[in-house]
Amino acid sequence: MIVDPKLRRHPQRIPGCPKFGSFVVSSLSDDGGIWHENGRVIKILNDIMHLKVQRLPQLNPNTPLTLRQREVLQWVGDGKTMLDIATIMDLTPATVAKHLKMARDALNVETTAQAVLKLSMLNQMFIMDL
Repeated sequence: MIVDPKLRRHPQRIPGCPKFGSFVVSSLSDDGGIWHENGRVIKILNDIMHLKVQRLPQLNPNTPLTLRQREVLQWVGDGKTMLDIATIMDLTPATVAKHLKMARDALNVETTAQAVLKLSMLNQMFIMDL
């Protein structure tokens, strides 16, 4: 919502990230030269903010993973074998296999490598408990 009526005349829109869309930063004609003097810095700060927001975990309530499923996938992402993961987490290899299968099903992928990649692309690898 724009509060200043002067900004409604000729707003300078900066494209934002898909989560938030674009936003108005200033009017080109009524900004008192701020945009002309600092436009490059404003654009750079906008780009930095966009990159930071992109890196936030993308929570998808349709594909929730349990903490165990995410932890097992993180160990796979670290290059651990199923036996290594079972030893580290004090589980049986069958339980690790079960967690991997349930994680693949929840992420709607066929292979564990695809599950690790998808979790990574959603910025959900190696994050603290949400």
